[in-house]
Amino acid sequence: SRWIEIRFIRTKSDATKQAVSLISQLENEHGLSVAQYRADTGELLTSNQFVEFCNNKIPPIEISPSPPYTKEMNGLAERTIRTIKQMASSMLYEADLPDRFYKYAILYSSAIKNRVWHPFLEGVPFEAFLDKPPDLHAIRIFGSLCSLYLDPAQRRRMSTRNTSEFGLFLGYK
Repeated sequence: SRWIEIRFIRTKSDATKQAVSLISQLENEHGLSVAQYRADTGELLTSNQFVEFCNNKIPPIEISPSPPYTKEMNGLAERTIRTIKQMASSMLYEADLPDRFYKYAILYSSAIKNRVWHPFLEGVPFEAFLDKPPDLHAIRIFGSLCSLYLDPAQRRRMSTRNTSEFGLFLGYK
């Protein structure tokens, strides 16, 4: 479906936990069965916990490591990563935001990429994965000024006029 899912990890050892979480989410929420897991030969594929998890699945998940130092063998994923990074860098530059917002730009880039036409699919990844068209009314310019509605309980006590606060649009939850 060309759907892009991004998960951030603090350390390489967190990769196993995130991969197991992603596979479980695909199976439980979307009713999908993962047949093959392809990745580079990092700590994830050599982790006993991950190998055991894959072997205990019915049917078992085939682990397919790519050869070391050959990004060419995983061209589609590498090109997608490069595109997402370039989109995020462009968004930060255009919004004149510091690098600390890079994570948000990456997430928003993937959200945009999931909602635009893909020639291979002759459709939209969002629609191919979730079986419904994306709502494009919520698309906004990254880093643009936005106002946040404040619940009456969150408003300042002395002010009756402050019903919102201003901020920067950095994406969706």
